[in-house]
Amino acid sequence: MAASVSIQKAIYIGTFVHNISLSELEICEKGAIGVDSNGVIKFIERDVTLEQAQEKHESWSDAKVVMIAEDGFLFPGFVGTYFSICYQLKMEGRYFFGFLFLRPTTVLNK
Repeated sequence: MAASVSIQKAIYIGTFVHNISLSELEICEKGAIGVDSNGVIKFIERDVTLEQAQEKHESWSDAKVVMIAEDGFLFPGFVGTYFSICYQLKMEGRYFFGFLFLRPTTVLNK
């Protein structure tokens, strides 16, 4: 589902975790996720640096860059308020544009 209001497109850099299936979990420690101004994930890159992601997706040079803390991670996609991993891991979760961030993030530009 797209965002109800336009947002600034962004590239999220860092560790992300997602379900491949109901019984498989993938952890990508060096990932890049591009989210457009409608809040839709447009690309996912694995095992890349910020520079490599920007080189591959040249039209995203004006995107906001969000660096996930080294000891943090995110779950791309919709996360409902019933989600309880932040309690299970004894961390404080923060919801942001359909992502669940665990630990602080740094916005590099814009």
